[in-house]
Amino acid sequence: MKKLIYILITSLFAITSFLIVSHYFPKSIGRFPFFIVLFLVDLYLYLSLKEKIKALPRVFSIISSLLYWLPAILTSLIIIGLLFYPFDHWSKGIRIYVVGFIFIGYFSKLVPIFFLAIDDLRRIIKRLFKKNNAAPSEISETIPRSIFIRRLGLITGGVLLQACWVGWSSGYRISG
Repeated sequence: MKKLIYILITSLFAITSFLIVSHYFPKSIGRFPFFIVLFLVDLYLYLSLKEKIKALPRVFSIISSLLYWLPAILTSLIIIGLLFYPFDHWSKGIRIYVVGFIFIGYFSKLVPIFFLAIDDLRRIIKRLFKKNNAAPSEISETIPRSIFIRRLGLITGGVLLQACWVGWSSGYRISG
Protein backbone atom coordinates (compact mmCIF):
# COMPACT_ATOMS: atom_id res chain seq x y z
CA MET A 1 0.00 0.00 0.00
CA LYS A 2 2.85 2.36 0.86
CA LYS A 3 4.53 1.73 -2.51
CA LEU A 4 1.25 2.45 -4.30
CA ILE A 5 0.97 5.80 -2.53
CA TYR A 6 4.57 6.67 -3.54
CA ILE A 7 3.85 5.72 -7.14
CA LEU A 8 0.67 7.81 -7.19
CA ILE A 9 2.38 10.83 -5.66
CA THR A 10 5.32 10.55 -8.07
CA SER A 11 2.98 10.19 -11.04
CA LEU A 12 0.91 13.17 -9.93
CA PHE A 13 4.08 15.22 -9.48
CA ALA A 14 5.36 14.22 -12.95
CA ILE A 15 2.05 15.10 -14.63
CA THR A 16 1.80 18.43 -12.80
CA SER A 17 5.41 19.25 -13.65
CA PHE A 18 4.81 18.39 -17.29
CA LEU A 19 1.78 20.69 -17.44
CA ILE A 20 3.68 23.55 -15.79
CA VAL A 21 6.72 23.16 -18.04
CA SER A 22 4.60 22.84 -21.19
CA HIS A 23 2.67 25.99 -20.29
CA TYR A 24 5.49 28.26 -19.16
CA PHE A 25 8.44 26.82 -21.14
CA PRO A 26 6.99 25.37 -24.36
CA LYS A 27 10.38 25.50 -26.12
CA SER A 28 11.93 23.35 -23.38
CA ILE A 29 9.29 20.62 -23.27
CA GLY A 30 11.63 18.31 -25.21
CA ARG A 31 13.99 18.28 -22.22
CA PHE A 32 11.28 17.14 -19.82
CA PRO A 33 11.71 13.38 -20.50
CA PHE A 34 15.44 13.81 -19.81
CA PHE A 35 14.67 15.25 -16.37
CA ILE A 36 12.21 12.45 -15.61
CA VAL A 37 14.80 9.81 -16.57
CA LEU A 38 17.42 11.67 -14.53
CA PHE A 39 15.12 11.65 -11.50
CA LEU A 40 14.29 7.94 -11.91
CA VAL A 41 17.97 7.01 -12.22
CA ASP A 42 18.70 9.15 -9.17
CA LEU A 43 15.93 7.37 -7.29
CA TYR A 44 17.38 3.99 -8.37
CA LEU A 45 20.73 4.86 -6.80
CA TYR A 46 19.12 6.30 -3.66
CA LEU A 47 17.03 3.17 -3.09
CA SER A 48 20.17 1.06 -3.25
CA LEU A 49 21.86 3.35 -0.69
CA LYS A 50 18.83 3.84 1.55
CA GLU A 51 19.66 1.03 3.98
CA LYS A 52 23.21 2.33 4.47
CA ILE A 53 21.94 5.87 5.00
CA LYS A 54 19.28 4.74 7.49
CA ALA A 55 21.94 2.82 9.44
CA LEU A 56 23.77 6.07 10.21
CA PRO A 57 22.96 8.07 13.33
CA ARG A 58 19.79 10.14 12.80
CA VAL A 59 21.54 13.50 12.27
CA PHE A 60 24.00 12.06 9.74
CA SER A 61 21.18 10.19 8.02
CA ILE A 62 19.22 13.42 7.52
CA ILE A 63 22.30 15.33 6.37
CA SER A 64 23.32 12.53 3.97
CA SER A 65 19.83 12.36 2.47
CA LEU A 66 19.72 16.13 2.08
CA LEU A 67 23.15 16.24 0.43
CA TYR A 68 22.21 13.36 -1.85
CA TRP A 69 19.06 15.11 -3.08
CA LEU A 70 20.59 18.61 -3.17
CA PRO A 71 21.28 18.58 -6.97
CA ALA A 72 17.67 17.54 -7.64
CA ILE A 73 16.36 20.16 -5.22
CA LEU A 74 18.51 22.85 -6.86
CA THR A 75 17.36 21.79 -10.32
CA SER A 76 13.73 22.05 -9.21
CA LEU A 77 14.34 25.43 -7.57
CA ILE A 78 16.02 26.73 -10.73
CA ILE A 79 13.05 25.65 -12.84
CA ILE A 80 10.66 27.35 -10.40
CA GLY A 81 12.91 30.42 -10.20
CA LEU A 82 12.94 30.73 -13.99
CA LEU A 83 9.22 31.46 -13.82
CA PHE A 84 9.99 34.71 -12.01
CA TYR A 85 13.54 35.65 -13.00
CA PRO A 86 15.11 34.62 -16.35
CA PHE A 87 18.42 32.76 -16.25
CA ASP A 88 20.10 35.41 -18.41
CA HIS A 89 19.59 37.99 -15.66
CA TRP A 90 21.44 35.94 -13.04
CA SER A 91 24.98 37.00 -12.24
CA LYS A 92 27.69 34.99 -13.98
CA GLY A 93 29.17 33.72 -10.71
CA ILE A 94 25.87 32.36 -9.42
CA ARG A 95 25.12 30.67 -12.74
CA ILE A 96 28.54 29.02 -12.81
CA TYR A 97 28.37 27.81 -9.21
CA VAL A 98 24.79 26.53 -9.30
CA VAL A 99 25.06 24.80 -12.67
CA GLY A 100 28.53 23.47 -11.80
CA PHE A 101 27.32 22.06 -8.50
CA ILE A 102 24.34 20.37 -10.16
CA PHE A 103 26.55 18.95 -12.93
CA ILE A 104 29.13 17.61 -10.49
CA GLY A 105 26.40 16.10 -8.32
CA TYR A 106 24.81 14.21 -11.18
CA PHE A 107 28.04 13.37 -13.00
CA SER A 108 29.53 11.73 -9.92
CA LYS A 109 26.36 9.65 -9.49
CA LEU A 110 26.72 8.18 -12.99
CA VAL A 111 29.61 5.88 -12.04
CA PRO A 112 27.87 4.17 -9.09
CA ILE A 113 24.70 3.88 -11.19
CA PHE A 114 26.70 2.22 -13.96
CA PHE A 115 28.19 -0.32 -11.53
CA LEU A 116 24.81 -0.96 -9.87
CA ALA A 117 23.17 -1.51 -13.25
CA ILE A 118 25.91 -3.98 -14.23
CA ASP A 119 25.46 -5.80 -10.92
CA ASP A 120 21.68 -5.94 -11.29
CA LEU A 121 21.98 -7.14 -14.88
CA ARG A 122 24.46 -9.81 -13.77
CA ARG A 123 22.10 -10.98 -11.03
CA ILE A 124 19.12 -11.08 -13.43
CA ILE A 125 21.07 -13.15 -15.94
CA LYS A 126 22.31 -15.42 -13.16
CA ARG A 127 18.74 -16.02 -11.94
CA LEU A 128 17.49 -16.71 -15.46
CA PHE A 129 20.10 -19.38 -16.12
CA LYS A 130 20.38 -20.76 -12.59
CA LYS A 131 20.29 -24.52 -12.38
CA ASN A 132 17.83 -25.95 -9.87
CA ASN A 133 20.16 -28.73 -8.75
CA ALA A 134 23.25 -26.60 -8.24
CA ALA A 135 25.62 -27.74 -5.53
CA PRO A 136 26.01 -25.41 -2.56
CA SER A 137 29.00 -23.13 -2.92
CA GLU A 138 31.99 -23.42 -0.67
CA ILE A 139 32.21 -21.05 2.25
CA SER A 140 35.03 -18.60 1.74
CA GLU A 141 36.28 -15.46 3.41
CA THR A 142 36.00 -13.31 0.30
CA ILE A 143 33.21 -10.83 -0.16
CA PRO A 144 30.44 -11.65 -2.63
CA ARG A 145 30.76 -10.27 -6.13
CA SER A 146 27.64 -8.09 -5.78
CA ILE A 147 28.95 -6.36 -2.68
CA PHE A 148 32.35 -5.85 -4.34
CA ILE A 149 30.80 -4.30 -7.46
CA ARG A 150 28.56 -2.01 -5.41
CA ARG A 151 31.41 -0.86 -3.17
CA LEU A 152 33.65 -0.32 -6.18
CA GLY A 153 30.98 1.84 -7.81
CA LEU A 154 30.41 3.89 -4.66
CA ILE A 155 34.12 4.42 -4.02
CA THR A 156 34.74 5.36 -7.65
CA GLY A 157 31.79 7.78 -7.55
CA GLY A 158 33.13 9.36 -4.37
CA VAL A 159 36.59 9.77 -5.84
CA LEU A 160 35.07 11.26 -8.99
CA LEU A 161 32.96 13.66 -6.90
CA GLN A 162 36.01 14.81 -4.97
CA ALA A 163 38.15 15.19 -8.10
CA CYS A 164 35.45 17.16 -9.93
CA TRP A 165 34.83 19.35 -6.90
CA VAL A 166 38.51 20.19 -6.43
CA GLY A 167 39.09 20.75 -10.15
CA TRP A 168 35.98 22.88 -10.54
CA SER A 169 36.59 25.06 -7.49
CA SER A 170 40.29 25.61 -8.19
CA GLY A 171 39.69 26.14 -11.92
CA TYR A 172 37.08 28.80 -11.26
CA ARG A 173 39.38 30.64 -8.85
CA ILE A 174 42.16 30.70 -11.44
CA SER A 175 39.98 31.91 -14.30
CA GLY A 176 37.57 34.02 -12.23
